[in-house]
Formats: sequence, C-alpha cells, structure tokens
Amino acid sequence: MNREVCETVNTTHNKQKIVVRGYLLVKDKNRDESFYWCCEQRDSRNCKGRAVTTLEGQIHILKKFSEHNHAPEASRVDVIQALNNIKELASQTHEKLSQIIHDTAIEMPEDSFYYMPNSQALRKQILHIWLRNLPSQPQNYKK
Repeated sequence: MNREVCETVNTTHNKQKIVVRGYLLVKDKNRDESFYWCCEQRDSRNCKGRAVTTLEGQIHILKKFSEHNHAPEASRVDVIQALNNIKELASQTHEKLSQIIHDTAIEMPEDSFYYMPNSQALRKQILHIWLRNLPSQPQNYKK
C-alpha cells in the first residue's frame, strides 16, 4: 500500500489546513484516529471534495480522497506560507514595512507571487500585527 503524506499549513489565523494533491482542505471534524477534511472552497464553489487522514506522530497520512469540482491551485499554498512568514517577521522584527514585504517576495516562487495580495493590503496586515503587539496603555486613575 502506497502511503501518501499530507503537508500541513497553518493559516494566518493559526488554523490548520492540509495539502492533498494540490488542493487545500480545512478540518471538518475528527473521530478517534481519523481526521475529516473538506475543501476550503466548499462554500464559494460548492465543492464536495473531501479527504480522510490518520495521524501518525505529527504526520497526516491520507486514507480517502474524493474528487473536487475545480482544478488544484498549487500557488495558494505558497501564498499562505508567505503570509505566515510576513506575520512572523512583523511580530519578531522592527524592520520597515517595505523590507518585510521585499524579504518575503524574494523567497517565494515567481509564479506564485502574482497571487499575493497587493502591497497596500500587505501593509495593512503588518500594521495590524504591530498595533496588536503594542503594550496596553495604563489606565488613568484618581488618587
């Protein structure tokens, strides 16, 4: 029996997705040792694509796979990984906005870069992360 290992990808909201044959799937539920996944485009494209995996250690092994009603989008995985990289850089460094975006763009495949959000949207995401990581202001109180 041929074991197919599924790559896992964390979204920008720290939720887990798996990559199966170029498709991205989100966790629907899990029962005992089995994890049930549905296509991330279930609602937008009415896709019925599903997968069932089992967890061996930290690795998801594909057990069942149903076909999707659309073509796989391999570049989506690169985009999600790049957005995660931007989020991590923004929260850990004090580099300029443009430098964070530039560093991420250099690392990703050229054909996937065209699917990235525009630079204005990326700047807003970085600013949002910076604002969220600011220390809270002390409350004023009367003596």
